[in-house]
Amino acid sequence: MNKKLFWLRFLRIVLCVNAMLIIGFSIFGSMRLYRYETSQYVFDPMIFGILLIPCLLFLSFTVVGICHVSCEIGKYKRGELPVIADEAVAAKKKAQRRRFLICMGALLLMFLFCFIFHEIKNRDIIAVKHIITDYVSIDPDSLIDVYNYTFELSHIREENGERLLSFGFGTHSNLSDVLAHAPELRDRINEYVRNSDLWNEIDNVHIYIENHANWVVRLWTLSDRIVVGTDWYDLEKDGLTNKDVLSFCKDFEIVVLGGSWGSSLKFEETIDKEFFADFTKLRELKIDDIDTKETALMLNEATADLQERGVKVKLYYGRTLLGSEKEWER
Repeated sequence: MNKKLFWLRFLRIVLCVNAMLIIGFSIFGSMRLYRYETSQYVFDPMIFGILLIPCLLFLSFTVVGICHVSCEIGKYKRGELPVIADEAVAAKKKAQRRRFLICMGALLLMFLFCFIFHEIKNRDIIAVKHIITDYVSIDPDSLIDVYNYTFELSHIREENGERLLSFGFGTHSNLSDVLAHAPELRDRINEYVRNSDLWNEIDNVHIYIENHANWVVRLWTLSDRIVVGTDWYDLEKDGLTNKDVLSFCKDFEIVVLGGSWGSSLKFEETIDKEFFADFTKLRELKIDDIDTKETALMLNEATADLQERGVKVKLYYGRTLLGSEKEWER
């Protein structure tokens, strides 16, 4: 009976300690350096999730243990069980508890080792991820987006002979906000990469940002390339036009604008040569899925000065390249 009371009190203490661990270890343990050359700290929800799961599992085991011991004590008090338990059974339960505690301790040590290894090995990738999420907010209503942001670590992959550090985000941010901050996002990532070990490991940083099939923005920061896919209905809903989208991209060297999910590009506003006068960094311009040939001809005339300057311009109405009868092979 005394042993049961002892274990009940012990488990209650463990429960209190575990609750403090969830608050302390999970939150403060997930605070990490945002930029390693500074002393600024930010909250990392990915690490918070990794730390929170084992704490919650241990908490659930503790609650189950308290309920079990409380039930046993209640049975003793009601006389449903003998006061003195069989010594062999008691010894067996003690051995089982010891094995359980050893296994839990081993799992905890393994988790801590994996966490430390994860932090050391991926510190630069995580730092780049923090820079991106300074400008791109995750959609809290999408479980897939929250899960991917919390648990999915970005990776280095090969594409067309290029080593890409790739990130993918679903967001509820406005397209205008993402595009307005795209140049600053590009500059901060490039600055960090050039001053880190990633500079020798990757050829480019690729960021995929999607607003649930409404629009898509893709950035290749080191090659200064931006690709935007828009849907006319959603642009109108946000008070934007494709002309506005193009104006946001004037600070990039390579710009690609196209439709999203089969949508055509409509340009109801007239675009002339003056519009492209500020595109001083532009080297390549490609506009896909233009709704009519007349619109494509208007854009071709508007980009005449760019073409004379040596900018490579490709305009497609539907799948046909302007100035050619050949079908565009993607």
